[in-house]
Amino acid sequence: MTTVNHAATGAAIAITINSWWALPIALVSHFILDSLPHSKLKKNEVWAEIFMATLLTVSLSLLLRDKFSGWLVFWSAFISTSPDLVWGARYFRFKQQRSKITTEQMSTFSRWHIAIQWSESRRGIIVEVIWLALMLVYIWSRYNS
Repeated sequence: MTTVNHAATGAAIAITINSWWALPIALVSHFILDSLPHSKLKKNEVWAEIFMATLLTVSLSLLLRDKFSGWLVFWSAFISTSPDLVWGARYFRFKQQRSKITTEQMSTFSRWHIAIQWSESRRGIIVEVIWLALMLVYIWSRYNS
């Protein structure tokens, strides 16, 4: 799943649970979302996607803070995206592109993280768009209730 969807899901979890229990649940949500069919980003799309996820995380934290904890929304959104930070680290450390990452240098956990992403394709954008729309509608409805 893209970073934007991970962040939106983390924010939705924060406003639903509205306690610090949202943080570990947001972390688990990352792996659940990664097991769903999702899109595969090209290298030049990754930076734009990271920018959009950062913008979404900060915006939701600020916009929702009068009804929910802005810090909880921020950290839940961030933590839900954080397992993907390893791919950036691998890229800079090993100079590996996402499509060419080899599993020899990976921990068991990282190999598992790749294995659960069984359906990563350009057509996965359909799932991505539907998921994002659902999360934003849910967040908006909770904010306005």
